[in-house]
Amino acid sequence: MYRILIIEDDKDIREALRKAGDTAGADVHEVDRTLISKGKADEAYRIGTYDAVVVGGYFHEAHVQNGHYIVERIRLRDRKVIIVGTAGDPNRRTAFLAAGASAFEVRGSTNRPAIGVLAALELLRQRDEKPKRTRKRAQPTPNQK
Repeated sequence: MYRILIIEDDKDIREALRKAGDTAGADVHEVDRTLISKGKADEAYRIGTYDAVVVGGYFHEAHVQNGHYIVERIRLRDRKVIIVGTAGDPNRRTAFLAAGASAFEVRGSTNRPAIGVLAALELLRQRDEKPKRTRKRAQPTPNQK
């Protein structure tokens, strides 16, 4: 079971993300709104605790107005976690990817609100399906025998 952290201030989108994750069998957690309003949403993330993080685009109540700053702060601590940025504004894509997001998805409150969790789950499945690379031992050349 994948563990996903949702950092989103919009209640309706948070609920859609949670429902999509629950339906897919994921263990979904939400950042407490007080951390978001204090601009400390990234502090809820602990290395190794979550397989993926879904971050919204704007946090109107917070000192951090843009989700890509949250992505940047999480990415500084953890290079491996999958982070999906989401926003209704497609122009946010560049900032999210430059901050270290694994992917960015455009969504709205009524149009594809749960796309962030679905994208995170797909990235996790792809990661886990990749065959593990094993180092092959170098075969001796005919001259080395």
